[in-house]
Amino acid sequence: MKIFPEYDLVIDCTDNIESRYAISEAAAECGIPMVYAAVYKYEAQVSVFNYKGGPLYHHFFPKDPERKFRKPQSPEFSGSRRMPQVQSKQQRR
Repeated sequence: MKIFPEYDLVIDCTDNIESRYAISEAAAECGIPMVYAAVYKYEAQVSVFNYKGGPLYHHFFPKDPERKFRKPQSPEFSGSRRMPQVQSKQQRR
């Protein structure tokens, strides 16, 4: 990605697993850390990858071509609307 070298940090705000892999790999090639956050129902994760040459996204979440990802349906997803706001604050810290 041509734009990455212009920045010191990449913040992943996607909800697509393939995009996360691509962002992580591009950030690693440029030597830039990637901040990641994800929300599912009432669970949330925040992490930093490739910080000072540390592990990448795919080290914790290996690619699995057999796995099918899907977005939860409305009745299935009953998580708080506040959770993404909390996670975005964590990413900015």
